[in-house]
Amino acid sequence: MPTTKNITKQKKVALRYLFLFVALFISNTSNAQSNCEAGFVYGMDHCPNIYFYDNSTADSTIVCWMFDYNGEGNIDWCENAHNKFDSNGVFLVCISIMTIDGCMDSFCDSIEITCVCDKPEAGFTYSQTGNACNFTDTSLVYDIPNTTWFWDFGDGITSTSEDPSHTYTSNGTFMACLTVTDTCKVSTICQQIVVNTAGLTEFENTNVNVYPIPATDWIKVATEQSNAALVEVYTLSGKILIRERVLHAEKPHYLGVSGLKNGQYYLRVTDDENNISHHPIIVRH
Repeated sequence: MPTTKNITKQKKVALRYLFLFVALFISNTSNAQSNCEAGFVYGMDHCPNIYFYDNSTADSTIVCWMFDYNGEGNIDWCENAHNKFDSNGVFLVCISIMTIDGCMDSFCDSIEITCVCDKPEAGFTYSQTGNACNFTDTSLVYDIPNTTWFWDFGDGITSTSEDPSHTYTSNGTFMACLTVTDTCKVSTICQQIVVNTAGLTEFENTNVNVYPIPATDWIKVATEQSNAALVEVYTLSGKILIRERVLHAEKPHYLGVSGLKNGQYYLRVTDDENNISHHPIIVRH
C-alpha cells in the first residue's frame, strides 16, 4: 500500500509533467515563440517562512509559474510565493515559467536554511506541604544558555528561578504557570494548586460574590468585607484574557465578558490586602 509521503511525491511528479504537457501544447499551437528567462529573488526576514518573488523576463506575457522547493513543501503555481521550511539545510528551489506563445524556461538557486530550531516544551512537578510548595522544572529545552524561566504562582507572586519554592498566604485554588523562553519560541504550562490550611484567610468563600453564572455580557463582582482591587479572567490553561483595576473598591465592579467565547473560565479577584480569590465562571451568550 503506498504511503502518504509516496502519494504526495507522485502528485508532485504528475504536476511537473502537466506543466511540460501544457508548455508543449502551447508551443505546438503557436506560430512564433518569443524569448523568455526565468528568475526569482527571495527574502529571509521571516525565516523559516521564505518569500519568493518572480523577476522573470519575457518578450510576451507570462501565463504560468511553478515553484518547486526540492521536496520541502508543496508546489506553488503563482507569480509570488512563500514556503515554510521545517528543517535546516541547503534546498534547491526552482521556478519554471511559460509565456502565452509557448516559451518555457527554468531557473534554480540554492537556499540555505539555518534558522529552524527545536522548540522548548514547558513542564514541571511540585510537592506540597500545607500552603508551602516546592516546584521542580521538568521542561525539555535545547538552548540552555539562552533559556529563561518565569513562574506565576497565581496569587500575584512571580519568580525567575528554575526550581523555586513558594508559600501561599491564603486558601483557595491557584493556577500556577511556568513559561519557558529561548531564542526559538515560548512554551507555557499551568497546573492547579489547591490550598486549604487552617488559620489562613478564607477569602475564597466568605468575602466575594460573583454573579450571574452563567454570564452573558457582564459579571458583577462584589466584596462583603474586603475591597477588591484587581479582577482577572483567565483560561483553564492559565492564559489571562481580561485584567481590570477596580477604581471604586467600595462599589461592585461590572466586568464585561461579551468578547469571550462560550465556555468555562476562572475569575481571580485580588483585594486591597493582597488576598486572592479564584472562582470558576461560565460564559454563555
